[in-house]
Amino acid sequence: MVRAVVDDTSPERTVLKLGGRFDINSAPKLRRDFLKLARERGLRRLEINMSDVLCADTSCIAVMIEVLRAVRGRGGELKISGVNENTARMISISQLDEMFEDVIIEGNGKDSHGFGRPDRNQRAQ
Repeated sequence: MVRAVVDDTSPERTVLKLGGRFDINSAPKLRRDFLKLARERGLRRLEINMSDVLCADTSCIAVMIEVLRAVRGRGGELKISGVNENTARMISISQLDEMFEDVIIEGNGKDSHGFGRPDRNQRAQ
């Protein structure tokens, strides 16, 4: 089961730190929590920190797409940090990297992942 904690919040941005397993079993609750948070706080800048996520499946990607649409619908920005190699590869293989084209994505450790476009993050920073 995945856990989500609001790690840092300000009028300018909210950081949501995820941990555990982000999979088909935990996705529905996490989706509800994300969308509730977006409604209640009117999120304009959201960072999702995935550095403590042990594993993720395609349901993770579906939730991220909904979150991205909700944040964009408010004219906001999304940043995803702590993305591991497997999650980045899954998104790239699914050919969803175009959907996350303007999302700043940072990987764990020294490497940054642009879901198949590592040089894109260097330009965005």
